[in-house]
Amino acid sequence: RALQADGDALPADRLAAALFACTATAPYSPEPQRLAALCEAVRARCEAGPPRARLSFHLAVGTCLNWLGHPVQADADLAPARRLAEGFGDHGSIVNITHQQLRAALLRGDAAAARAAAQDCGQAVQAGGYGLSFRLHACAAQALAALAAGQPAAARAALQALEAAAAGTDLRSEPEVAAACALAWWSLGWPDRAAQDLPGGEGWLAFAHWRLAATAADREAALAGMARRWPAADGAMGLRRRVLALSLSVPRPADAEGLLAELRARGLWPLARRVHVIAARSALAAGEVGRALAQAREALALAGHVDPWTDEGAAVWLEAAAVLQAAGAGAEASAARAQGRAWVLRLADGLADEADRIAWCERHPLHRALLAGD
Repeated sequence: RALQADGDALPADRLAAALFACTATAPYSPEPQRLAALCEAVRARCEAGPPRARLSFHLAVGTCLNWLGHPVQADADLAPARRLAEGFGDHGSIVNITHQQLRAALLRGDAAAARAAAQDCGQAVQAGGYGLSFRLHACAAQALAALAAGQPAAARAALQALEAAAAGTDLRSEPEVAAACALAWWSLGWPDRAAQDLPGGEGWLAFAHWRLAATAADREAALAGMARRWPAADGAMGLRRRVLALSLSVPRPADAEGLLAELRARGLWPLARRVHVIAARSALAAGEVGRALAQAREALALAGHVDPWTDEGAAVWLEAAAVLQAAGAGAEASAARAQGRAWVLRLADGLADEADRIAWCERHPLHRALLAGD
């Protein structure tokens, strides 16, 4: 409100810096679109300012748009911010920008871009000589990006680097890092490691507790923990929560397809992948077999787009195959499961340690189900 009232009195560099400071509140606001509107209102002034003002402004807008769940638009501002930061040799800004580029890439399902951003973030942290918190976040980012890319060996290496850096540090002060670690261990087939010392809490930790949940009540509690931290239903985190909530039931086809249309329009392909499966189940329950088959096929077409916060790489083959089988497309269902099996086995070959290969194939419930055959 102060910026809206007094922003005209500030020079471009101070205005852009104040705007970037405000982005720290964007995820937790029930109305983050107000900040986005302010960003656009001052765009011309900030872009006409000195290079440092332009850097702060583009980073602020990209960050805000990420939290609003518009990663394609966020990338359009993060790219010039990155060029300016690299021109200044500003490692701190590069860390912030690459972290946002990672978030955008994960939302879009661009695994290669996520891996590149995570690696660049880690290099900037090292080049800048930043402290433990930065190093932990960089390792967690690399683990998440590797999961999204279907590279379990790289995720395992990132976890090892994180453990070495942490050296017994209590991760309760780093909830996003703790949650990312738990999700990575779970996805690698180590559920006991995922649950070990996992603190309770809201926000990022709620995603880990969702994955580890044993009952519907546990999942509902995790959803509530997400909503308390991120109340905006149409922001990135609110959309993730809505997708998870929708998966707990069989919604009306119109409800599933309404959310799906919103996700596709924003380019949120990993979340759309999951909702295509939900929409397929909904159509099947409504007796609309053709619609169910189409949705299941759309889900399989997005097999390579994974949001590690809300989904597992292997899930789509099992879930879509179940719909295809029930809809009378047995051959397609068998082919989907075969693709999933081949994926699990191919990635297992990249794990050097036998215990990790066993965990990946036998202790991960989805992988185990795929390898069990038709």
